[in-house]
Amino acid sequence: MASILFLVNHPEAYINHRNYFEEKGFEVTMRHIWRYDYQHYDHVLCDEFISGGSYHDIKKAYPQAILIKKCPSIRKAILGELPSTSNKPLEKPKKVENKVLDMSKYFVDQSYVEVEKLINLFCPKIKNVLITGETGTGKEHIARYIHDIKKTPGNFIPVDCGSLNDELIASEFYGHIKGAFTGAYQDKEGYFEKAHGGTLFFDEIENLSIKGQVALLRALQELTFIKVGDNRIQKVDFNLVCTTNVELWDLISKGGFRSDLYYRISHVRFNVPPVRDYYNIPGLMEFLIDQVCEEYNLTPYIDKHDLVIETMQKLHPYKGNIREIKSYLTTELIKLDASRSSTLTGIELMKTTPL
Repeated sequence: MASILFLVNHPEAYINHRNYFEEKGFEVTMRHIWRYDYQHYDHVLCDEFISGGSYHDIKKAYPQAILIKKCPSIRKAILGELPSTSNKPLEKPKKVENKVLDMSKYFVDQSYVEVEKLINLFCPKIKNVLITGETGTGKEHIARYIHDIKKTPGNFIPVDCGSLNDELIASEFYGHIKGAFTGAYQDKEGYFEKAHGGTLFFDEIENLSIKGQVALLRALQELTFIKVGDNRIQKVDFNLVCTTNVELWDLISKGGFRSDLYYRISHVRFNVPPVRDYYNIPGLMEFLIDQVCEEYNLTPYIDKHDLVIETMQKLHPYKGNIREIKSYLTTELIKLDASRSSTLTGIELMKTTPL
């Protein structure tokens, strides 16, 4: 089935064209906001300027795009009765490069072997994944790895469920159009639209309100949504990765979480191990020391072994897991680097000051 995309300021003005082409067997999509959605369209017709971009921007993404005001007949242009506006062949959506991932930055201990096996077995194909584990174990890190191995062209969109405003949950998820409610001064993309073609990451899903759970469940069931203040149904397709540090079945038994949503978000589920279960805790700490020094461009004079022993003694049994350890090491390494810089400054002064 051939497809047509209308990118126009007033879609309602083209309803007759839509009905006509649908009767002819075309699949017609109409939008009043420009965004590249990584889908292929056989024909694209657009206004010179619309919200989010211009004909020039659209032409870069879709070389076959036709500017409506310069088109004598939309129907003849689509049906091939007018000469094409471009000699270039239709371009397919760009594919993500098949790059080799650096596994060491995701799986830093032997205890991750089973997790890694599950991820590589299920996650390239399964769309909805639930990651469980204690606070600070690196669940978001693993979620980003899952996004990477899927090699989807879309973005990784993180959502902190604890910070969502329940009164604005529909706008947060679906987005809204200008004038939809008091304070809606411009069109807004919701999380579902932003994650289209990529990964939507819900951190601490247990904090999502019942109202938010209903909104999420509906989108997962139908893969469609309607922006607040709008009446057009938009299709959406994304991978969903959720994390939790509690047992969701306990919440379900208390009425705090929907069981039907649980089944939707947990097509595959696995647990990230806590640091106390690591086979090589010193190795983790040395890895984090190198990571912190690289992130902050630090070159402290340190004996890694001494700093590791000191950290293990102070932080055991690692209740805050990787997050706690990295925070402690960051503070210590910055202090050590500052001390080194101060010492070097003093030495340089002694060299330049006459006796």
